[in-house]
Amino acid sequence: MFQIMAFIFTLFGAYTLYLTSRHQQWQIRPLKKSYRWLSYGLFALALYCFSLSLSFTPALFMWLFSSSTVLTLMPLMAALKVNRSQS
Repeated sequence: MFQIMAFIFTLFGAYTLYLTSRHQQWQIRPLKKSYRWLSYGLFALALYCFSLSLSFTPALFMWLFSSSTVLTLMPLMAALKVNRSQS
């Protein structure tokens, strides 16, 4: 249960962090920079949820792996969206 919550927090944290970037392609204008603190909090909450269900080392690995995977996929998904709307 906590692992699923951690993945959801990671997903929303990455989504919020990506939308605050000025290079994001999902909205016309990026979100305010103050929303980055929300995404950092969601990432910390995800790490906490991982640590409740796993010991520290696997929790840290899962948190780093899931964060880096989702943060890598956000710009790629936005590029696919832009390519589909142009064709």
